[in-house]
Amino acid sequence: MTLADPSRSRILLTGFGAFPGVPANATSQLVPVLAAEAMCRYPECDFQWDILPVTWQGGPLASARLIETFDPHIVVHFGVSEGASGFVIETLARNCCRAAPDAGGALPALDLLDAYAPAGLQATLPCQTIVARLLDAGFPAELSEDAGAYLCNAVLFQTLMTVRPGVQAGFVHLPVRLDGIDAPISMEAALRGGLAVLAACLEPGNRG
Repeated sequence: MTLADPSRSRILLTGFGAFPGVPANATSQLVPVLAAEAMCRYPECDFQWDILPVTWQGGPLASARLIETFDPHIVVHFGVSEGASGFVIETLARNCCRAAPDAGGALPALDLLDAYAPAGLQATLPCQTIVARLLDAGFPAELSEDAGAYLCNAVLFQTLMTVRPGVQAGFVHLPVRLDGIDAPISMEAALRGGLAVLAACLEPGNRG
């Protein structure tokens, strides 16, 4: 991708496709709308978005390629979790994976994501600022040190291994359902909360 002005902030947003137990991933609907809204709200920034495959090989590889080609200043991945009742801001990616089949039915090759990497990597988003903004706006939000051991964690770990120093990168978990009266939060709330996440990242003191 050729950028007209290399000094502009570049922001990468991703969601995920379907996977076993989640035939419709809400983030695949959220991320395109969030990116379009963010482009209007922040015309001084360049945005790129994509929906990552939920496969042990394809998901982390797709994320790494996007980072290498787009060279973002900010990376925010969105995924869903059965345990999320609002916005869960992941602060840590662990170098591990569980023997769970991906969307293609494949299992991970090893128990570790990278045999030569550290046991854990800290997210570089302004996580506490993000949670504070979300809570101030009336959204349920919390910090987490456990992104699971499935593809959400794997993509976050690969991202933190790939980005250059100074890049803000992290992961936001949302509830599996964002529609209907029984959903913890609505799709509209997820969109407004996603914009609050970006606002926190773009605060002058947080820019890389």
